[in-house]
Amino acid sequence: MAFRLFGRRDEQAKSQELAPRPATISNPVVATSDFDMLGPILWQDIRFGMSLSEVRAIRPEVVRPTDDTRLGDGTMAELEIPRLRLADHDYRVLIYARAERVVQVTISTLGGPTQYDFQQLTGALRLRYGQEVEMNEDPDGLSSAEWLSPEGINVSLVCFPGAGILNVVFQNRYSEAARQL
Repeated sequence: MAFRLFGRRDEQAKSQELAPRPATISNPVVATSDFDMLGPILWQDIRFGMSLSEVRAIRPEVVRPTDDTRLGDGTMAELEIPRLRLADHDYRVLIYARAERVVQVTISTLGGPTQYDFQQLTGALRLRYGQEVEMNEDPDGLSSAEWLSPEGINVSLVCFPGAGILNVVFQNRYSEAARQL
């Protein structure tokens, strides 16, 4: 029995290893357009280009959003994680999709953000992505910071306590331009 487990592989097993495998989360393939593959990880285990059913399979806590939230280009939030606890504050996670494929993840405060919340999230994002590429901190107004992951994910943190806004946005914004260089 041990010989079968650790012995030589037969020819059929070898040929299966050499055959191209279908694209999966752990085995993306090179794409010709944004949705031909599963792209880089946007947030936790959610990848750019994932289908909504794939997101539901790996994140069973997602639900339909309770409101009609859209990006500037009309892309809608299709899925939501209603409550996420980060740095002593409650947030919701919105998953935006175009053509049933994930294009952006946004973490939004559930009210009452402070400059302290911005500083806590800045520290956490620095630990995850390193030093930000841009930072504008205004204790009395709009503060923002941006990171660019090695995989090409743009991470933006925006805080405006006076308007009740604190968002962390994960998007694959620069990848198309980078592919052209």
